[in-house]
Amino acid sequence: MPLPVAASLIYHHLNRHIGNVAQDSAYDAALNSTALALSQVCDIYCFIEGKLQRLPGEELALGAFEERGDLYRTTSGRVYRSLWMRRIDVMDAMVILKKAHEAIDVAKKGAKQV
Repeated sequence: MPLPVAASLIYHHLNRHIGNVAQDSAYDAALNSTALALSQVCDIYCFIEGKLQRLPGEELALGAFEERGDLYRTTSGRVYRSLWMRRIDVMDAMVILKKAHEAIDVAKKGAKQV
């Protein structure tokens, strides 16, 4: 599954908010952040020298996602395009990130009560 599709699916599942996706730069940033979250819990793949390969963890340690998660730029300047995830990993990530999202919401509510 293309990473931008996975990021969009996860984002909408967790937030239930669509907004004006065609013109909203905050939406682009949200999908880039979601792609980052996905990269922390799942393997990300791209074609390297004609073969679909997993991006090395050390490459994902520092850098930034761009273009709604379709591009990853490392701090050294290397660019990976057309990023992918396995469908089963997306489903597993949905469960993990939903639990994390709920824990954050509980913590926010607890902080407001103090």
